[in-house]
Amino acid sequence: MTLASNAKASLATSRWVASASGQVRRQLRGGGRVDEVTVPSPPPASLRSTRALRVTLRVATRNCLRRSLLRQAWFAAEGDQRDLVIGVRRSPEFGAHAWLEGDVVPPEEAFEELLRLPSR
Repeated sequence: MTLASNAKASLATSRWVASASGQVRRQLRGGGRVDEVTVPSPPPASLRSTRALRVTLRVATRNCLRRSLLRQAWFAAEGDQRDLVIGVRRSPEFGAHAWLEGDVVPPEEAFEELLRLPSR
């Protein structure tokens, strides 16, 4: 890829993350169930940048559920079907976390699986 095509892919990816994150946030805040959330399709393969995805997600949202929903749609567009997992930790204090199957979840964060959503 040339520098210009890398920049174009990064920009398209960053725009998608910003737009899709906002749409997902509105659906969840509007009382939508996580299994009914619709994530917009990622940009075409020629306009996708995995590095831009990681960076923009880190900047755009700290919400693990939104990040996981967007990453799930991204990977599905590449043919990599990964389940989204939502888990809870009951001690030492309550906590919840969402991640994609195959992600590394630190052992000190032992979460009990509460819900699993297959890739759509």
